[in-house]
Amino acid sequence: MENVFCAEQSQQSGVDIIGSASEHQLYVAIECPPSWTSYDLESKGIPDNLRELGETIYDDYDRFQTRFLLIYNERLKRSPHSPYTSHE
Repeated sequence: MENVFCAEQSQQSGVDIIGSASEHQLYVAIECPPSWTSYDLESKGIPDNLRELGETIYDDYDRFQTRFLLIYNERLKRSPHSPYTSHE
């Protein structure tokens, strides 16, 4: 299966991406190892209390205008201080 990236797909289809970004006032970056689901807060690395907070915020979008973003850095996995590193 060939990887297709949304930016490449948009460019090839002639979509003008200017002004197409979502409008949020606040972005919350959450470090979470992949794999991620299409609905980010249902990913297995997200704790239940954060999932519940996200649902509350998303349900009241007009008031909070907040977007959660999952991030991950492969180098952090090898750090002795990372919660994702096995300390056997």
